[in-house]
Amino acid sequence: MIREDVNYIFQFLKKYLSYIGIGLAIIGGALAISWMMRSTDFYKHSVDIAVNDRRVVQALGEPVQTGWWVMGEISSGGMSSEGDLRIPLKGSRGKGTLFAAGRVDAGLWTYFNLVVHISSTGEVIDLRR
Repeated sequence: MIREDVNYIFQFLKKYLSYIGIGLAIIGGALAISWMMRSTDFYKHSVDIAVNDRRVVQALGEPVQTGWWVMGEISSGGMSSEGDLRIPLKGSRGKGTLFAAGRVDAGLWTYFNLVVHISSTGEVIDLRR
């Protein structure tokens, strides 16, 4: 009886530990990609503009910080880079999302879209103005 119980537990662990391992690998990969996006100049420059904008600070409250789950894409080649990111923001009074789409050529930034959407009110703050 004990031998059957041990065998059942072994089979159970063998089956489900592989699923847990695959799940952890997927989560680890997603976090690594998010971390890589957070380390780019495009991300840093976009966030710097947003967290220092008085309208964003007023809407979200101080301090404005970024969340972890960055979504989007960044591509670079030579002297230029392009990015399209969705970055969660939070402050003492609320949450929002920074939408940044733009290009940098030889150090000069051009944003096609740089807005913060305030979750609680639906307000959209255009950071290009």
